[in-house]
Amino acid sequence: WPVPEAALAAMGAACSTVLSENVRHLQGAGPPEDHSARRRAGARLLEAVRSGEAQEVKRVLHDGAPANASDDHGWMPLHYAASRGDSEVCRLLLGFQGDANATLPDLSTPLMLAVEEAHLEVAALLLQGGALTKCKDEDGFTAFGRCDAVIKEDFSRLTSSLPADGAA
Repeated sequence: WPVPEAALAAMGAACSTVLSENVRHLQGAGPPEDHSARRRAGARLLEAVRSGEAQEVKRVLHDGAPANASDDHGWMPLHYAASRGDSEVCRLLLGFQGDANATLPDLSTPLMLAVEEAHLEVAALLLQGGALTKCKDEDGFTAFGRCDAVIKEDFSRLTSSLPADGAA
């Protein structure tokens, strides 16, 4: 049976990746990356973040869990922590290179989730961590447009000192 060219290309790319990882291992660069272990570590991190267990988050991150792991819905740890207003966990994730501008399928960012729930302290942390204020969700709203009225004035003051392009 003829094999479609796309399938052959995909198989070739997969084989090439495995081969290059094994060659690196033989050259002393360490063992090939265990993707299933990385996924499991990411799942443990997401669960700890959703539960608000800061010490477990810290432990799992120190054990090598990817700070930007995502679940089946595209949510990353910073999305969960920001929406919950968990400043301690946000600080940990940002310290481990968590992406302050990661987008959900609807293009929501952690900053948008924080301000729509009136979590000003988390918003400030995200801005310090590089969150952009000019990002727009799929409906065209920025973080300011999604900001809860309770903190809108404070958020406006907080962002007024940012560079014109909205970068922190």
